[in-house]
Amino acid sequence: MLLSNEGLQEELPEPAGKPPSLRLVTVQESQADPSISVAMPFASGLNFGSIGIGAGWQSRTRYTNLADGGLGIGIGLGNSQKFVGFDVVASILDVSDFARRGSLSFKIHRALSEDLSVAFGVQNAIIWGFTDAGTSVYGVATKTFNLQESVEEPFSLLVISAGIGSGQFRSESDIYSEIESVGVFGSAALRVVEPVNAIAEWTGQDLTLGLSYAPFRNIPIVLTGAVTDITGNAGDGSRFLLRVGYSFSF
Repeated sequence: MLLSNEGLQEELPEPAGKPPSLRLVTVQESQADPSISVAMPFASGLNFGSIGIGAGWQSRTRYTNLADGGLGIGIGLGNSQKFVGFDVVASILDVSDFARRGSLSFKIHRALSEDLSVAFGVQNAIIWGFTDAGTSVYGVATKTFNLQESVEEPFSLLVISAGIGSGQFRSESDIYSEIESVGVFGSAALRVVEPVNAIAEWTGQDLTLGLSYAPFRNIPIVLTGAVTDITGNAGDGSRFLLRVGYSFSF
């Protein structure tokens, strides 16, 4: 039985950088983009030759006082604009027990237009060691809205992702009761100023609020901090999360 939904903290499902739809408005192409998600999947992904690396830390895990961290690397295959993209993500689920617990996750994604993408994925499809998050299957769509003519203007972009999924996306009560249901998850990222996104996420269980910051114009490093389980609908109190991501192409 899954005792808690720790997969939202162990997993680094989106370690790579921006989805391609974030540059619909006028902007210098060298500018790195903040993330559109803290931990929830979104529909855009990596294309062939792109790699994303991520690291995550949380102040404590649910129902413990122990801090935790993880690492992830994602590799892009295919082409989501012409056919489909295919992401393969390898995650180390606990750095204190390095490489003895991990998983492989997969995502197929397709750009239907410049501002709309859809994806189907399996988190923790292959597991070594163990994870109390289990395997989760999901579908998600991501839509970008241009609010200004340039991202140099405040409040220039809004990116909405919405999806349904099994496993870790179910309600905590269904997990405790071992009910095989599906849950609804989603996120909204607002480009407050050019290098900063404000993010709100519903994980399927509770609310997460965060900020994502791309501190360097020409270096694709993204820092994301958030507080999760804010409403008390799940877990035993709010917790702080920190993510660092880096992406590149070859």
